[in-house]
Formats: sequence, structure tokens, C-alpha cells
Amino acid sequence: MRKEIIIFSFLLLASSCHKSSFDSKKTPVMEVNGEVLYQEDIEKILPEKLSDEDSIAFVENYKKKWAINVLLFEKADENIKSSEKIDKLTEEYRKELIINEYQQGLINQNLKNISQEESQDVYEKEKENFILDEPIIKGIYIKLPSNAPNQEQLAKWLTEINDVSLEHIEKYCIKYASSYNIFMDSWTLFYKIDKLLPQHMDSNDPMLTRGFITQKDSSYRYFLRITGKCSPGTVEPYEIAQQKIANILAHREKTHFISEFQDNLYKNALKKKKITFFNKK
Repeated sequence: MRKEIIIFSFLLLASSCHKSSFDSKKTPVMEVNGEVLYQEDIEKILPEKLSDEDSIAFVENYKKKWAINVLLFEKADENIKSSEKIDKLTEEYRKELIINEYQQGLINQNLKNISQEESQDVYEKEKENFILDEPIIKGIYIKLPSNAPNQEQLAKWLTEINDVSLEHIEKYCIKYASSYNIFMDSWTLFYKIDKLLPQHMDSNDPMLTRGFITQKDSSYRYFLRITGKCSPGTVEPYEIAQQKIANILAHREKTHFISEFQDNLYKNALKKKKITFFNKK
């Protein structure tokens, strides 16, 4: 419905345009001083999941801004007598874009894969770069209807975690739980689990150190079994730091490669006498 309304409005606008100078493969929306805005251009930047009203408002606002931009450029172009400075900046920017594109291509072709040994070496030597800002936990979260059967048995399985009890817990949750999350193999920010509980807890609450919390409200009972916890100010577990380490090593590798490449380029140019120095008198 939203797109039909927008397209219909575009077609109405397009019908009043002089089409001889337009791109025949596109649907024109409006023209300002010979510049043409097309329906396809607006569709590319149109946010998804907007209501019909918001979509129309967005399009009208975009058209106005586009027209103002064209008009402002016309005024600026008329009043700036010398464009030498702008031409120079444009050429410098063009060169920079081409160089960056070329260097990025070289990096993609030559960047080596980071080994596990390199990653772990950085982790061990630079732990001060991997300090937690927030508490993280591993464990099991269960939201259970108050009338669910065998809750005492579930509590027992949760206090005695092993392969057998874990299998029982999962089967029980599939059958009775309203929602559950077994995250024993992945560190999770504490607040993400805490917000699922009816009574929020401070990450320093001594109850958390016991590893087993139960809460309830009028309709549900909540179980949180914590199998691992790291506090703020401590070093991140390697699993958490691994992506940061990969980014650090990739940046260092890129910096080293580009520096070495540029240095060699300069040396080769000197060797081939492509660079001329003029002595000052």
C-alpha cells in the first residue's frame, strides 16, 4: 500500500515533466534548472517499515532538500568567481580516492591469515587492552509457568550440571518452558539476562556467586543457573577478546604492508631515476 501511494504520486509529477531530456529508462519526479530527480533514486534511499503517512512525508522532505541543494549550487556557482581552489581540492580528493582504492586492493590480495598462535600471543602480552567494562556470565535461563510439574527435579538437575542432567534439562524445557536459553558455551552480558527476570539484580549481589537464582511472579517461575562469571575490571576471556585481537592484528598488518609498499615504491623510483631533485642555490 505504501509503495503504491508513493509510485502513484511520482507518476502524477512525472506526467507534467518535459521528457525529451530525461533518462528514458527511469521515471522522472521533478526537474530543477535542468537537473532531474528520478523515482528510482528516491526508492534507493527510502527507509523500510515506514507507515504510508511517514513515507509520503519522507519523500516530500527529500524532494524539497534535493531542490534546495540544486538551487544553492546554482547560486554558489554564479557568485564564486574563481574556481581554481575548488578545482585543486577536487583533483587532490580524486587522487586520494584512487590511491585508497588501489591500496585497499593490494591489502585484500596480500593480507595474510592471522594464526591462532599470533592471536593468543597478543592476548597474553597485551591483556591491559582487554579489560571488561561490564559483567558477563555463562549459564542457563528458564522461564517456567507456575503450574509446570516436577520443578523440584528441574532444580536438582540445575544444581548438578553434567551431560546427563543437561539432557534432562533441555528435554524438560522443550516440553514445559515458556522460554529458555542454554548459554553455557558462550559468554553473555549480564544485563541481557537480568532484564528477563522480574526482580532485577545487581551484578555484585552475593547470590550470584552461589550460581543458582530462582524468582517468581504471579504467573511464572524463573531459574538462572550461572556456570561462569567475570566481573568488570578483569581481563576478558579469550573467546570475547578474540575478535578485538583479530582487528588489532589486521590493522597492524595493513599499516606495515602499506608502509613497506610505499617505501619500496619510492626506492624503486629513485633507482630508476623517476625522481628529480633540483638543488637550491
